Amino acid sequence: MNPSEMNLLEVAKQELIRSNRDYRHPFNLMTLATIDAKTGYPQVRTVVMRHINSLLNVLFYSDSRSPKIVQIEKNNLTSIIWYHPKRKLQVRMDCIAHIVEEKSQLYKDHLLKVKHSKSVSDYNSSLAPGTELNGLEVKHRDEIHFSLIQLNPTLIDILQLSNEGHQRSLYISANEQWQESILVP
Repeated sequence: MNPSEMNLLEVAKQELIRSNRDYRHPFNLMTLATIDAKTGYPQVRTVVMRHINSLLNVLFYSDSRSPKIVQIEKNNLTSIIWYHPKRKLQVRMDCIAHIVEEKSQLYKDHLLKVKHSKSVSDYNSSLAPGTELNGLEVKHRDEIHFSLIQLNPTLIDILQLSNEGHQRSLYISANEQWQESILVP
């Protein structure tokens, strides 16, 4: 298919949804940027995407004591980016982050998955992420420090690299619809 004929949003959406079923899909790992209120600098890290729905709302997990949780609480504007090296597809989203309430069924469902998986040790450490060890021993306890974060996109920037010509489109959310602008790559 000629790159100029592709609907980039549909191409990206198919790959993102496919990553829900394939744990080896490159979109399972995403880069998340938040803003550190103390320094004003962006803080960028790789996180595991746990789910994306048809509205392109993204879920990921974190230790509730992680600096990213404080950053989201102070400024819930975030950006995420994925890159698929074989398809040469980059998807970037500006999102509004929400920490899912512990009393919600969505939170309870995901917490249950974590409790019955090997990754439970990521959330029951005696020390918070980023704590300097200084000879301290990390112990794992029964208490789970688990947060579920939902990212709701407001803008999507998609770049498709191709020998036949790159294609780039910007999508802005308006009345629950995506308004497309075709951009110079």
